[in-house]
Amino acid sequence: MFLNPKNAYSWYLLARAYNNLGNALKELGRINEAVTNYNKALAIKPDYAEAHNNMGNALQELGKLDEAIEAYEKALSIKPDYIEAYHNKGNALIEQGKQIVISADRAPGEIDGLEERIKSRLAWGLVVDVHPTDYELRLGILQAKAEIQMELN
Repeated sequence: MFLNPKNAYSWYLLARAYNNLGNALKELGRINEAVTNYNKALAIKPDYAEAHNNMGNALQELGKLDEAIEAYEKALSIKPDYIEAYHNKGNALIEQGKQIVISADRAPGEIDGLEERIKSRLAWGLVVDVHPTDYELRLGILQAKAEIQMELN
């Protein structure tokens, strides 16, 4: 196969081919070979978010959760709106026994543009509606803090 070193698109196609080969090998259960091909794709195109995400999936399947999370984070640093990488990173964190805290200005079901499976996953957790405090509550908190500070001095 001949690649024109000046043609970036041909290099992208080669990286994509390695990524796709990695996906096929992963489906066949040949995870280590899949990782090798994802590495080849990333050596050619380091900013290939999908290959980083696929690498994370393979590493997660191998039980290398810390490395998988790093791969998902790299994918997200390249493509911040990559929902699949967020989903996969969340699964890896949960598999590690960690908790995830997400804040938003509305309930999960009311977030436009969010896939239904993500809305459903977010709704499984504890959803809390926090309202601004009133004057009396803020004053009470400040008074309690002032009393604690006076006791410490």
